Amino acid sequence: ARRRQPAFHPASSQHVLTGDPALLTLLRGGDSNAPLLCSVNVSGRSVALRLDAASLPRAAWRDLFSGEIFVLTSSSCLLPMMPFQTRWLEPA
Repeated sequence: ARRRQPAFHPASSQHVLTGDPALLTLLRGGDSNAPLLCSVNVSGRSVALRLDAASLPRAAWRDLFSGEIFVLTSSSCLLPMMPFQTRWLEPA
C-alpha cells in the first residue's frame, strides 16, 4: 500500500508546518494529487493541531487511523491531539 502512495516516494516534497512546539507536523507531497499530513504530539500533554487553509492544499482531511473527517469550514480547524498521539491525514 505504501508503494502506491506518491507522498512516500523519496523524491516527494516535504514541508515542516509550524505551530505548537509540542507537535512535529509534516506535509508530504503537498504539490501532488495525493498529499499526506503527519502530525506527532511529542509531549505528555494534550494539545490541538491547527489546520490552516492557507498552508494546506485541501479543505477536507481524513484521519487514516480513525476514519474521522475534518473540514476547514473557515480559515482553520483545530484537531485534538492526546499525549504522544500520531495522526496521518489524507485528503477526504
